[in-house]
Amino acid sequence: MQVCRLGLIVLHPVESLIGAQLTAAGPQGEQRLIVNRTIHPQSIVNGVPGAMTEPFSQLTDRAS
Repeated sequence: MQVCRLGLIVLHPVESLIGAQLTAAGPQGEQRLIVNRTIHPQSIVNGVPGAMTEPFSQLTDRAS
C-alpha cells in the first residue's frame, strides 16, 4: 500500500467549531484559519489530495 501521508484524524462536533479562529503552528511557522459553516470538497492538486493546513504540531483557538 502506498500513502502520501499518514496522520491522526480527530472528529469534533461541527457546531462547536463553526466560526472558530484557529492557529496551526508547525515547522513552516503559524497559519491562521477560520472554520466556516460551508464545507468545500477536498482539493486535488496534480492527483494528490490537498489539506486545509500545512502540517502542524499544535492547534490553538485564538479566542483563548
